[in-house]
Amino acid sequence: MLTLLWFNTARVFDWRFGLAAALVLIAGGVAWYSWKNSPNGQLAWDGQGWRWESASYQSGVAGQNVSVLADFQRVILVRLENQAHASLWLLLEQQAMPERWMDLRRALYSPCKQPSQAALHTAANT
Repeated sequence: MLTLLWFNTARVFDWRFGLAAALVLIAGGVAWYSWKNSPNGQLAWDGQGWRWESASYQSGVAGQNVSVLADFQRVILVRLENQAHASLWLLLEQQAMPERWMDLRRALYSPCKQPSQAALHTAANT
């Protein structure tokens, strides 16, 4: 939009406008390609930790950290980080499962509670 506004204001089509238009088209193509090839899967909360499940990684390892980076009410951008500090950025959409959207939002914003030492001791002795 800024490139079009610039052209509309300057009314001069020279090499700078051509370069800007080409860069905008290339960036748009890269963004579209990345979006189409983004990972599809399911983010699951088991009450203790987060787990990412996808077609290529079906078993999912629990205990990953989730950080909310941007919240647009119907879309949430999160970063999922495993124990090796490898990150996966996910765009969570309400339309994927609208009946569970509020549950997901509550789980994302609830503080992760670690089990107390007494509870661990009790569980180990039973």
